[in-house]
Amino acid sequence: MTVDGSDVGVVNFNLSDAAIVNQSRNAEMVGDVSLFRSIDHLAAWAEPGDVRNREYFAYTCPDKDLILTSRLIG
Repeated sequence: MTVDGSDVGVVNFNLSDAAIVNQSRNAEMVGDVSLFRSIDHLAAWAEPGDVRNREYFAYTCPDKDLILTSRLIG
């Protein structure tokens, strides 16, 4: 399993705060799936170009879609 971009064996955090990413352009097709401890961890991991190109679909554990966007800072 991948958590926060690293392979792990055991998940030890509150899943109600977690975010799930399906690395696929089609929400109906399963790509690589990653679990993040929080939306902030997901935001730190996601590459802006991939977000702009809609390479991911993201969800929270209570089953809500996340809308991913990127912006230039600075």
